[in-house]
Parts: sequence; structure tokens; C-alpha cells
Amino acid sequence: AALAQVHSGQPDRRAWHLAAASPGTDENVAAELDGVAERAERRGVVTAAIAALREAARLSEFPSRRVERLLRAADLAVESGSRDIVQYVLAEVETLELTGQEQARVAWIRGGFDDGMRDHTVGPLELARLAEAVAADGDVDLAVRILWSAALRNRFLA
Repeated sequence: AALAQVHSGQPDRRAWHLAAASPGTDENVAAELDGVAERAERRGVVTAAIAALREAARLSEFPSRRVERLLRAADLAVESGSRDIVQYVLAEVETLELTGQEQARVAWIRGGFDDGMRDHTVGPLELARLAEAVAADGDVDLAVRILWSAALRNRFLA
């Protein structure tokens, strides 16, 4: 906590020190780590973004926030080609209570290495339905990415 005060002008370092000093859940610190993840992702440092999201999930007070942070971390791990991290994070997510949409996102993320392949964990129709639900919830960027996966998988059905 003292180191967090010393690094008050450096938000990323401050957030990590606050996280290390947090014995339990702390949504404020989790939110600061979300910011760390966003900045790391913008800089292209995906491994740091994944680590920040996983730590933010650990500190999350609300189960829905914990699930969302872990799903974001797993999604970034797919993008970085880190299959082992994807499997580890999804195993953690699957221990939590998930909505139908979250279960579908888990399936989409798990199949993230299938794009462009003939055999799929999740088919194009299921992905199109998930994209529709995600778009209805307001996350258009994620919906487009899911539709792109559906298009890649649909290409090999003909």
C-alpha cells in the first residue's frame, strides 16, 4: 500500500501495488486494473493485459464482473495464440455460474483456434446467434468478431 502511494503518478504501477496489498475483493482496485489492461492492449502488450484482467477478476466483488474480466482475458489469449492460457482461464470461468450467453462465449473462445479449419467446436449458426445476442447487448465490436469467425467456419461447409 505504501508503494502504491509512492507511485501515485504512475497509474499502472500504483494499481499493481494496490492489488498486491488487497487481501480480499476490492472492486475499485479491480477497476484500476481494467484500466491497466486497456492501456496495455493499446500498446500491444497483450500478456500484460491478460495478467491485469486475471488479477482484476480475482479482486472482483461481483461475480458477473469476474466472469466478464476472465472472458476478456481468454479472448486476448486466443488472439495472442496462447492456447494454454486460454484453457487455464476458461477452466476457471467454467467453475462460476454463467448465463447462456456467457456459456456461448466460452464455447466461441474455446473454438478460437478453429477459424479456417474444417472441424469446429462451435458451428457458424451457433456463432451467428451468439453475435446477434452480443450485438443486442451493445457490444458491436465483439459481435463483428464473432460473425467473422462464423464466416470463416462457414466457408468450409460447402
